[in-house]
Amino acid sequence: MKRTLKKYTFKLLTPFFSVFIKKRKNFSLFGNGYGKFSDNSKYLFLYLLKNKQKNIFYVLDSKEEYQKLKHIYPVIYKNSISTFFKVLRSEYFFFTHNINDVFYGKRKSTIAVNLFHGSGIKKMGFDSEVDLKWIVRMKKLGLKLPYDKWDFLSTAHENCNFIFKSSTHICDEKIIATGLPRNDYLFDNKYNTEKINKLKINIFGEKNKKIILYAPTFRDYESGEIKDILNNIMRLFKDMSISNNFIFGVRLHPKDVSLIDKRAFSTHVINLTNYNVLEELLLSADVLITDYSSIFLDYSILERPVLLYIHDFLKYQKVRGGFYFDFKNDFKGYGISETLNELENNLLKAQTFTNPNFYKKYNTKNASSNILNAIGFNLSKNNI
Repeated sequence: MKRTLKKYTFKLLTPFFSVFIKKRKNFSLFGNGYGKFSDNSKYLFLYLLKNKQKNIFYVLDSKEEYQKLKHIYPVIYKNSISTFFKVLRSEYFFFTHNINDVFYGKRKSTIAVNLFHGSGIKKMGFDSEVDLKWIVRMKKLGLKLPYDKWDFLSTAHENCNFIFKSSTHICDEKIIATGLPRNDYLFDNKYNTEKINKLKINIFGEKNKKIILYAPTFRDYESGEIKDILNNIMRLFKDMSISNNFIFGVRLHPKDVSLIDKRAFSTHVINLTNYNVLEELLLSADVLITDYSSIFLDYSILERPVLLYIHDFLKYQKVRGGFYFDFKNDFKGYGISETLNELENNLLKAQTFTNPNFYKKYNTKNASSNILNAIGFNLSKNNI
């Protein structure tokens, strides 16, 4: 209740105080859709810090995370008076989902840059029957859609632009094909064997066995159905880890991990759901298993094997309203499995599914610098 009251108070006061407090050149706030220090906002923020940019602040929802990071980075706690006044001085908001990632409101002239949180595979926005329900509801109430509040929307590659134009109805000038800042980490460390081995040891306790990361997308199904799906695949992982000397890392949606029998996890089948730095998991894995998540487009940068386990393709397509790609044609070269038997066979010949150079179709290098250039952010003009 107290937090909600603060939220609406700050929102109402923003236009009033904007009259008296001047905006400052390049003064920037960053936020993430889950209120955490992660994803594209984090990597653009770190890029600016590396380039000694002043007056940049990362907004955190959690007091615990704020306390943990405040002596390392210029982070600020969202629900505070000091953050409110920084909002009023901001020239830029950078976020991954919508403006609320940073704060509850902004001055009209603050430039809103959506760095987004993926490349877009599943239908969304105006293209999704699920999302259309809230879009229509907002329009009937005469409310502005989140998309209307963005000045720029960055995409992973120009080949992804059509997705965002169709799903948000944003004009071409606002859609900038720059790459995703989090993927700069993968490009920069692709051949860094020392870092990769260090991550393998830190995360999996081993660097010489084949590391397989399983990271499925969230399914809004009945819990009993999800439980059966997950427990079946966990049994396969357990058997294969023993017979083939594999190590499996399992990163699920937090809501799903409770559905798995805890005895399914071991030193060879590791629960990584609470491991927050996804980019490190990707860099350390020798093979990725996923499904309808665009995470594999990021992973493709590493030119390692990808297996797509799409056992519920027709159902998921119906629930989500479809995809922007034809899985079997557009992602040819990766191991597509529709049954557990197919997945097991594909795992045994995983090295045949590396699909070299595929990443160039959906990823762009040097994303952070590309974004700053596209929006006119001049690194040399620090605030005083």
